[in-house]
Amino acid sequence: MLRRIPAALLALLLMSVFYVFAVMQENEETKRSDAFLVKEPEAAITRIAPFHSQDGRALAQAFGAAFPMPEGAFTGEVTSPGHHGYAVMRLSVQGQVARVEGVRPLSAASSILPSGLRFTASERALFGHAIMTASDSQTLYYALQTDKAAFVISLPEAASSAPGSGFALQEP
Repeated sequence: MLRRIPAALLALLLMSVFYVFAVMQENEETKRSDAFLVKEPEAAITRIAPFHSQDGRALAQAFGAAFPMPEGAFTGEVTSPGHHGYAVMRLSVQGQVARVEGVRPLSAASSILPSGLRFTASERALFGHAIMTASDSQTLYYALQTDKAAFVISLPEAASSAPGSGFALQEP
């Protein structure tokens, strides 16, 4: 019996040495689980001349992302101003009742938020994206964020309809 204890300890020591050796030889690059994810390539934002249109698809292509398009007749503009030293794409669409302001990338979302308002979470969603709400004396504001862009929808207080009832998703 006493001979088996040192043999068992030697076996455990040998297994632990092989385990430590295997862990040290492991390549972290081969373990990356995101290496096989398929992502749409993110197009670089370059400055463009202001683009005006009444065609939703043309605006979405110029903007580079899907946006909530107000129902009915509308006019829209895509510009590329600067924000903190880098180029951004800015979308402005004026519908019969609602106005949609959008910006991409998401890091420039602060450039479209109205000043002096405090947005709060709401139980509403538009096209599967959570909406935050704010209001002033005449206007209701709805803010939402997609994976590529941020938007602020402005509605007159008199309209008081929930966003989603008068919007379509316009994709490029």
